[in-house]
Amino acid sequence: MVLYMLVFIKYYYSILLEYIIGVVRKMTYKEFKEKQSEEFNSFIKGKVIILLGSEEEALAKLEEENLTTSDIVNLGAGTYIIKKYLPEYEAFNKQQDKEYHEYLLNNVYEVVNTELWNYETEISLSYSYNDVIYNIVGLTKEEAEEHKEEVAKAIEDYKKDFHELN
Repeated sequence: MVLYMLVFIKYYYSILLEYIIGVVRKMTYKEFKEKQSEEFNSFIKGKVIILLGSEEEALAKLEEENLTTSDIVNLGAGTYIIKKYLPEYEAFNKQQDKEYHEYLLNNVYEVVNTELWNYETEISLSYSYNDVIYNIVGLTKEEAEEHKEEVAKAIEDYKKDFHELN
């Protein structure tokens, strides 16, 4: 009996420890983006339809799904959402945007530095650092000013590492 209790206690504490470590360990930006992507892909199943090809092919696909053109809303790039899911979709996107912005404000250096690397070619060709910070990362000018040391360090490290590689 004591042996079973010890096994149970060890098992219980190992689960508790895994939970605590998972909560305490900071999620990396890559992990955060993957989590959001998985959540998005799971959310859109059965709610979004992709219509590519000719008009006839698109209408055939709609018919196959028992939908008409009045049942869908264009999201762009051949992607449509079933109209009844649009409010839920908008709320979901708003929540994901909120989560991203909270993550961003707590991890400015990592996000800015990662996104600079993601857009390295465009920066050298057409984007400025401000374009990346304001338009791609999503910091407002006020937030960038509040986190100016982290932003400056991310840009400085990016420039240093980029030039070392080239």
